[in-house]
Amino acid sequence: MHLIGKTDASIPQAFLKGYINSAHFLYLHPRCSSDNAVSVHTRKKEVRMTPEKVREVIAAYRAAFEERGIDPFDYPHDEVLYATSCGLRHCRGMLDKMEVFITENRMDKVYRWLGFIQGVLWSQGFYTLKDLMNHNRKDSA
Repeated sequence: MHLIGKTDASIPQAFLKGYINSAHFLYLHPRCSSDNAVSVHTRKKEVRMTPEKVREVIAAYRAAFEERGIDPFDYPHDEVLYATSCGLRHCRGMLDKMEVFITENRMDKVYRWLGFIQGVLWSQGFYTLKDLMNHNRKDSA
């Protein structure tokens, strides 16, 4: 385990449970306001979502937006977000563009956009972090 900036004693043992003797390492960001704020990174083999799996997730998120009556909107890229509803509408619009990127095999962009959308969905209370992680797994949507 590699620790940057802090010692083992400064990290809550409950947090470390399950990470000791594994391929994980902890990174303590110097700007975090809490002494115990950490990020956990793994050194496991990277497994990307297939294009088909991404399409499943896009369809599920589109349905979630539609259930809430959220229509697509291309928010100006040079303006600060003035209302969360506009951010959600922008994310809804990103889904359609992502499908085009998949057909163009621009998967790195698709993954970045998916991560952005998932961050917004979590911050707006659509899903838990566990839900979002499961959406990315092979056997769930």
